[in-house]
Amino acid sequence: MALPKIKSPTFELNVPSSGEIVVYRPFLVKEQKILLMALESEDQSEMMRAIKQIIINCCQTELDVDNLPMFDLEYIFMKLRARSVGEEIELKLSHTEGECEYKHPHTINLLDIEIHREEGHDPKIILDEKEGIGIILKYPTLGLADKINEAAEKSQIEVITDMVVSCVDVIFDAEEVYPASESTEEEISSFLNDLSQEQFEKVTNFFSTTPKLKVSVDWTCPECGKEETAELEGMANFFG
Repeated sequence: MALPKIKSPTFELNVPSSGEIVVYRPFLVKEQKILLMALESEDQSEMMRAIKQIIINCCQTELDVDNLPMFDLEYIFMKLRARSVGEEIELKLSHTEGECEYKHPHTINLLDIEIHREEGHDPKIILDEKEGIGIILKYPTLGLADKINEAAEKSQIEVITDMVVSCVDVIFDAEEVYPASESTEEEISSFLNDLSQEQFEKVTNFFSTTPKLKVSVDWTCPECGKEETAELEGMANFFG
């Protein structure tokens, strides 16, 4: 005899990068097991794969998870976590400097957290105004994050260069557009290597200003009287 099935409630969210409406359900025990096993492994790649699987399991709207920007994945997972484990989390905020060891208790409602977008952030970057040469970048995805995590033996500049190469969507000049899909990684890498330091900084600034989960918390220490502002960015700050 088939056992009865308990129906899970469903909720909706808007994917930050596209505005697409996604219907999802909370974690079930099977998803909680996936998450706990990943946490026990203490492996970043394993954790991201677990998040991917949980999102696939819980979202009833079909998503191309591998090609979603990382900030989309973090946002979706945060909403899933809020509906599954609890909307509020308790944090202990520390001083940024000084000898005072007081830790400020602060409650955050995960459903209130949205994606922060910095003013002026633009995937289209002009590198040479006179010649009309520029580049259009894509946001890092889960696949790229795995690639970076596996490149532990590479130097920081090599990792950054690999990330930029993988995120190039289009290169253009005043006369023509050159899709990255029609160029080799070596050709794109050579183009980037020919940039000046100032031009390359324009490119890397795209990644440092990428949309992210962010909350600012102002607090005053009751013990030393110092005023502090805590900048919480990324999923680790809220669940770590």
